[in-house]
Amino acid sequence: MNLQTLDWSTILIDVGMLAFLILAVVVVVRLLAKPIKALLKFLVHAATGILVFYAVNYVGGRFFGFTMEPTNLRLVIAGLGGVPGVALMVLYQLLF
Repeated sequence: MNLQTLDWSTILIDVGMLAFLILAVVVVVRLLAKPIKALLKFLVHAATGILVFYAVNYVGGRFFGFTMEPTNLRLVIAGLGGVPGVALMVLYQLLF
């Protein structure tokens, strides 16, 4: 393509399309930033809860004779509830 044959209208259209594309990418990233951040926060809390559940079983079983059977329900509670969910399960297990 020769620069002398390029029309200013073609250049302006190309620049406009590039600006629109950049704006669209920025808008999509901003719209998806909060849900992705919330999902990552949930996954970190779920992983922490499950790790604490297994740590309680390891330490409790080794030193105190206290264990909780890792059933599906308990793992879901540990995953959704995180550390407070595990603490409530331990309290429930000790009281009842």
